[in-house]
Amino acid sequence: MNKQIFWSLLLAMLLAAPAVCFGAEADAQTEAQAAFKSLYGEDVTRAMRTSTTTDDIAVAGKLLEATGTSRSNLALLKIICDNAYDLGKRNAAGYEVALEAMNVLVANAPDQRAHGLDKIVTIHQLRYSRSKLADRPATASVLFSAMMDACDANAEAGDFLAAKLLCRKASSLALSARMAEKDAAAAKYKELVAAERTEKLVGGYAKRLETDPSHVASREALINIYLIEKNDPAAAAKWLNEDCDELIRTYIPMAAGDINAITTSTLMEMGEWYKSLAAQAKISHKGGLLLRAQDFYELFMQKYAESDMVRAKAKLALLQIQADIKKYGVKVPAKTTAAALATFSGISRKASVSNPTKLPGVKAWTVELRDYLGSINDVAFTKTADQLITAGQDGAIRFWDAKTGKLNRVFMGHDDQVKSLVWSRDYKTLASGSYDKTIRLWDIESGKATSVLRGSAEGVSRLAWSYDSQYLASAGWGTAVKIWSVRAGKALASI
Repeated sequence: MNKQIFWSLLLAMLLAAPAVCFGAEADAQTEAQAAFKSLYGEDVTRAMRTSTTTDDIAVAGKLLEATGTSRSNLALLKIICDNAYDLGKRNAAGYEVALEAMNVLVANAPDQRAHGLDKIVTIHQLRYSRSKLADRPATASVLFSAMMDACDANAEAGDFLAAKLLCRKASSLALSARMAEKDAAAAKYKELVAAERTEKLVGGYAKRLETDPSHVASREALINIYLIEKNDPAAAAKWLNEDCDELIRTYIPMAAGDINAITTSTLMEMGEWYKSLAAQAKISHKGGLLLRAQDFYELFMQKYAESDMVRAKAKLALLQIQADIKKYGVKVPAKTTAAALATFSGISRKASVSNPTKLPGVKAWTVELRDYLGSINDVAFTKTADQLITAGQDGAIRFWDAKTGKLNRVFMGHDDQVKSLVWSRDYKTLASGSYDKTIRLWDIESGKATSVLRGSAEGVSRLAWSYDSQYLASAGWGTAVKIWSVRAGKALASI
């Protein structure tokens, strides 16, 4: 059997059968490394040995493209992303590829979040150190955000030393760049110190209960930490026993389970219970409790059909909770499109209200598209500057009211994230470039793609119109620039 065919078959087997235990994970890691070496090893070695970095970027782009078929096997995905990152980092022109490689890893491998975000910080540090004086404020802001994200990821992974170091660096950056966020960095550091202390307390209480399971004070303290400080009822439920108060033995398992399985009357009880927990908690712990209380009351309002005093009481309680959420500056997590789409079999992220997927027995449906899945990659204004257009990782193009922030329209069509938005000179046509290797030309009046330019060998990350709007130039993660005829709908040249 041809060697390349053998490794391709092995790669397919790796993707079809992820590891299920420690020993299998170790075997999968070894097999993934062997498969990577056979499929891409020569290209990577050759690129690393040459003095020029042009081929590094080309190979990094090839690896990044390969992640599209490797996301079901995390061992292989990590190897591919790490190598794409290492090659892309060698030249400023490859920074975008390096960043995208880590974004793919972070999005698909939760246990690699800290690893990936640390590497993203490194790229933004390089960009900041090499930026021109006029660009320093913008690059400093991006670097600060990356540091804070990595800080959170390391703290979640339990590495408080790395988290505090990142926070200190972010604080120093904010001071030197005279950023308003310096206070946020200082507050974050205090949170980390408190969180680290809590983890030590958890360890101490757990150890005490191992030696003395009847120690009531340690059990109660541990349950309160998980329930209130960590907002993790599932973890709290593991420490319940018959010595615990009947109320928490009843409510905590419910909070840890499926909210939709709770009876209507109990939903209101749960909402009131969480509301009371939030009232007694420290300000830093109120947010998660208030959001849970809100979820219970909102579901109660959906299920309870009567218009009586019970409903009126629930409505007042919900309004108070929402006022407290605003008062304490609680960040409300996005209710993502992915969650909405996951409910229906066969609906892709391309589905839109204007062209819905047909489902048996369903005449009409809508999907909430306000919240982004991932980051925003590019922005543009309409001609009159009354609307702001954003494009991002979820492949959607959104039109927002520039004054109110209201979502006005959503254009769907790309199969991968949109990296670039550019207007024609007359502002009648919007061009979007995507990692799905296409360029779409949108008619603003109809909201439809009037043309799709295909033929790019790589994802499209940059676009530019000619002065007469007859031609488009596109670039990706490689070194080639394509010139497209808008009228003919095809590429004319590659530079």
